[in-house]
This record gives sequence, C-alpha cells and structure tokens, in this order.
Amino acid sequence: MSGRPETLAEAMIPVAARLVVLVHGDGGRDEVAALLSELTPDEEWALFVVLAAMVNPDRSLGAALGWISWDEHGDPLAPGLAETRTIRDAAEGAEPGSPAGECVDEVVVERALAGVRVEANDAERLAVIEAAARDEDVSPTTVAMGLGLKANTTQKAIQRTRERSIHKEAS
Repeated sequence: MSGRPETLAEAMIPVAARLVVLVHGDGGRDEVAALLSELTPDEEWALFVVLAAMVNPDRSLGAALGWISWDEHGDPLAPGLAETRTIRDAAEGAEPGSPAGECVDEVVVERALAGVRVEANDAERLAVIEAAARDEDVSPTTVAMGLGLKANTTQKAIQRTRERSIHKEAS
C-alpha cells in the first residue's frame, strides 16, 4: 500500500491497530468510545472485518482473552486461562480446525524476563507476563524490552494478571 489507501479496509488498518492498543491497556472505555464514535456505519463494518482478519482462529480462547480482567461494566472478571477451545471451536457454524497448540520455549521466556529482545509466540508472551506477575522483582520495563512492547501496556498486563490471580484465590 503506497500513498492513500485503495480500499476502505486498508483505511481501517490504522484505526483497527489503534483500537487494539487501546483495548490492550493504552486507553480506557472513554478513549475506545471516542474512537468508535467517529466512524460511519460503512467504516464500522470495514473495521469489524479488519479486526477479524487480525485474529488467528486456531488460537485458544484462553490465550486470546486471558489478559482481560474486567467485564463490559468495568467489574472484575476472572476468565479461564485454561480454556483450550479455539476461537474456531467457539464460532457457531465454523468448520472444525486442527488444534494448533503453541509451545512455550522456556529459554525465550527467561530471556524476555531478563530484557533480552526475543521473538515470542502468543503462548510465550503470556508465560512471560504470568511469570512477571508472580515475581515482584521483575521490572515491567525490562519485560517490555524483552517482548518489544510498550512499558505502559506491559505494566498494565502484569497488573491485570496479578489482580486476576488475587480474584481467583478469593473465589
């Protein structure tokens, strides 16, 4: 894509990317509402399609949604990280897929926790965040460097994982 976007879907890529980072910790409900309120109905449809295209349907629901620690009203939520059904399995009317099952390379996890930049799959990123949440001595900034993420986003992910753990223990 060079210059101006050729399609509405291409034009929605930056909007979709912005929405993803807002939802993953760089913003809150008000920022999300402001972003979405600027869209026309056609742009909303294009955004839905672009967002769906960004998701691997063979990823487990636990890996896809395990970082969420609140519901649509802002109340605490303890989603099941152990949920192994894939997004494809949860989709009504979808053809069953083969289980992808990402492996966790412990060396990748250890290096990321030490701040060494690694290429981590989703399962490894989740393992790094969970390990950092368990160890108060691990700096979110160091983890962010290791995973190539923003420090603010990483800090919020670690905090939400800690909150979810506390909520789970209280249940």
